Amino acid sequence: MIFKGRRNIGNVWWSLGYSRFVVKLRLTFQESFGKVRFRLLWLVFCSCRPLTSGRIFMIPIQYEVRLSAFLDECTRPRLRDGKYFTASVEDQLAMGQAIGLSLWVPRWFNFGTLDQPMLVSVGQLSEAQLKHVLDAQQAYGFRAHCLGSFIGKDDLYGDARKYLDEVVHPAVVIATKLGVESVRLFSFRPPTVSDAWSLVGPAAERLAPIVELFLAAGIQPLLEIESNLIGDRGAICAAITNAVGTIGSGRLGLIWDWGNVYSQGLDPWTEWQAMRMSVTEFHGKYYDGPRPSGHGPIDENALSHYVPADATTGLARPEPILSDLYTYYPSFMEANGGKPLVIVAEPHQLGGGVKGGQSGAIGMGVAARGLCRVLDATGFAYHLHGHEDVVAVREALQALERKA
Repeated sequence: MIFKGRRNIGNVWWSLGYSRFVVKLRLTFQESFGKVRFRLLWLVFCSCRPLTSGRIFMIPIQYEVRLSAFLDECTRPRLRDGKYFTASVEDQLAMGQAIGLSLWVPRWFNFGTLDQPMLVSVGQLSEAQLKHVLDAQQAYGFRAHCLGSFIGKDDLYGDARKYLDEVVHPAVVIATKLGVESVRLFSFRPPTVSDAWSLVGPAAERLAPIVELFLAAGIQPLLEIESNLIGDRGAICAAITNAVGTIGSGRLGLIWDWGNVYSQGLDPWTEWQAMRMSVTEFHGKYYDGPRPSGHGPIDENALSHYVPADATTGLARPEPILSDLYTYYPSFMEANGGKPLVIVAEPHQLGGGVKGGQSGAIGMGVAARGLCRVLDATGFAYHLHGHEDVVAVREALQALERKA
């Protein structure tokens, strides 16, 4: 079922309320009028709606995005000690199906039990484990659109040839068998806290052969903006992309992530403007807690103030960037080969970490609904399972029963 909101004057006022300029204006007026009085005024402002629903005031929505998720974040709790563990592939896909998704990003799997977990990343799957994932994916009606690899989350000056042979080549094989459209990459870890601009060239040299290998397999490589790596700023990510294009012949796209930017103490709008023309995919992770006063290394394992998209405040809100994307969405799709934007839920509701976060089934569901509310407000359509999908499954099962 495709959910289609409407961009009306009320929505325009609502979105304006979260633009960068108005957020700062809000803080100024709040200090002057006091919090209680200001909130009453703000409620009236955000509740503005036109008195008519005629065509002049009501513009049908035009643009659709696709929703996906890192379903390994649907972790399961172990009651005897309160720890959370990655779920089996069947549990991950069942929870994703209940949310209404049909796309996912495979990353971590538990082929053991809660008491004796056997965690395997997607780039290390054996033939038998890969077949297990493919069978489960087909049974639950999912398609893996991106490989959630950790390629590039390693030291910059490691053995490049060994890395290609032991890490990248196996990932290309697995990505091909999964039938993904893209693969997530990172920009490598700098040797010391130094000037990242001086490492753009070396990072591009490490990434260029990796990009070529995936492109040769028909898979689009995407570089994620990430703290504590060389590409931790929008402008640096854009520079790496341009440098890779100069070294090789392929295009390296970019992944935008609100939480990865805001948690570093950076202004999301500034970083977005620096990299927006190369962005191909969004990661739906939203942080709204303590952050450094200046840009620098952060402890990713200590970050815990992640919230749903509609619970963010101030500069952390996603509406300004989504509204900006709306203004040039046809051009975005043209640059992306006619494909719509994919927003991947990676909510970290129960905490983050270097190798991924955890949300549990409850956190993933809350985050997905929060994201949908923000998409409704900014005028984007999206697809979630509806009754027609249930009917299709029922008819397919009946056909299998008749065949048996």
